[in-house]
Amino acid sequence: MVYSGTGLVGYGELIIVKHNEQWLSAYGHNRARLVNEGQRVKAGEQIAEMGRSGASRDMLHFEIRYNGKPQDPLSYLPKR
Repeated sequence: MVYSGTGLVGYGELIIVKHNEQWLSAYGHNRARLVNEGQRVKAGEQIAEMGRSGASRDMLHFEIRYNGKPQDPLSYLPKR
């Protein structure tokens, strides 16, 4: 876990997970963060609860970055 907090304006309760030196994923607009900075998390572990956090409706902001550059998450998520 690289970041867990509210310090970035526009993302509400935000969690950023560092997967390795190149890859990060970000999860914003959470109602509650269930992990802390520096904590190790495993795939499939619940890290937050979705919520409004200032938005007009419940939502999740999801981002994946490679070397700091945003990537299309559909290329990395499992097929439906």
